[in-house]
Formats: sequence, C-alpha cells, structure tokens
Amino acid sequence: MKYFILFLLYFITFNVNASILSLYNIEYTTYYDTYFKSPVMVVYDSTNIDENISRANYFYNDKRIPLEFQPNYNSYKYPGFDRGHLFPSDYTTTFESSKESNYYSNTVPQTIRLNRGVWKSLENYTHTKVKARVFTGPIYKDCKVNIKLIDQNDNGVPVPEYTFKIILYDNIIESYLIPNNATLELDEDYKKYKVSLEEVNSKLCNGLTLLK
Repeated sequence: MKYFILFLLYFITFNVNASILSLYNIEYTTYYDTYFKSPVMVVYDSTNIDENISRANYFYNDKRIPLEFQPNYNSYKYPGFDRGHLFPSDYTTTFESSKESNYYSNTVPQTIRLNRGVWKSLENYTHTKVKARVFTGPIYKDCKVNIKLIDQNDNGVPVPEYTFKIILYDNIIESYLIPNNATLELDEDYKKYKVSLEEVNSKLCNGLTLLK
C-alpha cells in the first residue's frame, strides 16, 4: 500500500496577502503559511539519535521569509508556552541540520505540558521507526487565528488548538492528534491520542490533505 501527501494548491490563500511557502532543508521540508506566521506541515524521515553530534543552542529567523511574516524571540516571551519543534532537534544528524531545526519556521507555540510531556514521548516513539516518513503540524480552531502570543511590537504568533503527527512505515499508518492545552499530564501516554487518518484530514486547513 502506498501513501501520498497531496498538496491541492501550493499557493492557496486565506486572504490576498497570505500564501504557503515550500522551504527545503537538509533533513526536513516545511510548508509555511505567512498568514499564520507558522508552518502548516513539516515532512521528514525519522533517524536514530546520534549523541556525538554538536547541537545548536539558539533559535534563528529563517532568512527565506520576510521578518514580518515570522515569529521572533520576543514572540515567545509569554508564560506557559515553549517554542515547540515540529522536526525534532534531538534527532538531527549534523550541526548544520541542528541549526535548521531551530528556525522559527519549524516551531509553533506549545504549552509546556504538551512540549515536555506527551509530545516528547511521541517524538521518541516515532524515532524507533527508523526511516519512517513523518508528517506533522499544527491545527488551528476553525482554520482561524483565535489566540495569539503577543510580543512587544505586537508581532503576534497564533496558538494552535492541536498538533498532529502521521507516521508511515512498513505499510502501516499511525495518526495522532494531541490538544495543545495546559491540563495535560507530563507523564500522559501518547497512545490515548491515536486517531484515524480521516479525523486528522477533517481538521486540516490550507488545502492540505493526507490520502491513502
């Protein structure tokens, strides 16, 4: 059985000023929406962790995106939220790739309990499936900007309602949809958030659909 990601429109817009950009990196690809100032989907292949790789310690603006269309350091000066990686920085295989994983174009606001708890557990599980193809991203309520983190220059970055992860390996597909809220337990089991592919598809925006 083969699985596809179908991008119905590469430049579908929310309004006349917004578009999806395709950003190719060493170990992952980002599909980035300038309206949300957010990646809408990141695609990568899972790898084993290499403890010997030096890792970047800072976050960076993505020079391929105008600054007014991406978050920055001040955007995340808000209590209760982390800069949540979509392509996980712990599993990069080179220092340069580690730097790319810390682009703001690879992050979304995640509650501390999501980012450091069940999402981290799901990432670790994902990388037991070596060479799996992974699709991951945020889902915004009703496909609208509902909650924003605001920096001192009013450069808001929206908070997703959910984050999803689709894992494809050995003719198997696993789909996860996890709420981005502060009531999650840090030791919560990611398995309870396993859902059907159809449920993830029903919530995706931006003209993106995962098909089998």
